[in-house]
Amino acid sequence: MKKNERFLITAIYLIVTSLILTSCTETHELQTLAIVTATGIDLENDKVIITCEIVDPTSNGSSNSSSSDFTYSQGNIVFAQGMGKTVFEAIRDVTLHFDRKLFFSHSNILIFGEEFAKKGITGFLDLFLRDYEPRESAYILVAKEAKAYEVMGVKGELSESAGAYLKDILDNFQYNGKCLSVSMAEYFRYYYEISNEPVIGVVQRLEKRVIDEERRRNMPMKSILDVSGGAY
Repeated sequence: MKKNERFLITAIYLIVTSLILTSCTETHELQTLAIVTATGIDLENDKVIITCEIVDPTSNGSSNSSSSDFTYSQGNIVFAQGMGKTVFEAIRDVTLHFDRKLFFSHSNILIFGEEFAKKGITGFLDLFLRDYEPRESAYILVAKEAKAYEVMGVKGELSESAGAYLKDILDNFQYNGKCLSVSMAEYFRYYYEISNEPVIGVVQRLEKRVIDEERRRNMPMKSILDVSGGAY
């Protein structure tokens, strides 16, 4: 067989093979997903409660709010809760009353209630570390003297969602030196180092007086999030 013929056969083989083997697997359509941007985990009566901040891409961004026993909507943001004996069971419990599967690839914030955190969070973080969806770069926080769901839902003036508001605050840690922006990957690196213990950030809900005179009459106070300090 001539050299040119071998080259032609090889080229045809590669082209045909590339056409046959090219495909998209594990695709997710946007309208079938519940895109989680922040996650809260609490403990009540020995049950794990998970609270998810979910972006609704079909919303027109209006500020109207509605609620039910398991969900609460705020403009283009929806909050959904689930309960179970484990974190995994609580996540799956959400699908019993929420019409989409939770998608954690865009979750940048993971908040633990203080009561939950005191029992240890390492074992519960294992699910988020091993699963392929959650980000290892997600920030970990403890809700100071509160449940995780009690600090979720507080939105800043410029941020599109409460999760984005909290992430933007933590991204500014180098400008103040008073908060800790520890990611999931950093936590486990500190945890497995000999003679070293991880310290993670905290978040606290505070009330602040509104400066705008026109708004002060109807809303004299507003909720803000404070992330100064750390939790051992």
